[in-house]
Amino acid sequence: MNPKVLKKFMWGKYYYKASEKKIVKEPPRDDSCEMFVQYAMKPLVAEYRKIFNEDMMTDTVALRKGHNKIKARLFEIFPIHKAVLGMVCRYLPSPIEGQPRKIDCLAADFKSKTRAFLPVRNAIVKCNQVEPIIVYVTKM
Repeated sequence: MNPKVLKKFMWGKYYYKASEKKIVKEPPRDDSCEMFVQYAMKPLVAEYRKIFNEDMMTDTVALRKGHNKIKARLFEIFPIHKAVLGMVCRYLPSPIEGQPRKIDCLAADFKSKTRAFLPVRNAIVKCNQVEPIIVYVTKM
């Protein structure tokens, strides 16, 4: 299915009519689920039910093991890490493009201090590999 179409119809009261391969506004059958429930929630709940059961709720070790299993399984089903990495690569500027905008926020002293800071500031802005390295440690 086209990702743009899926993005538009996944949220809201839309149903997939498999026999016609169409998205419709009215449920095709009495037991039909909205697309989000059908394609996101039901598979997620099914995976949880494969791993977790009522007995585990009182057994901390079993619960931790179940948590690790579901976490691994969800990474397989919903590879969010790939999506996040793709967005970072697609939308964040490269260091050479981004440094001129970031330098004054990261190291305000470079902007207001003497000329002694200017070569270091320029080396950071240009991502110059020949100039001396500066390490900036901060507590957030």
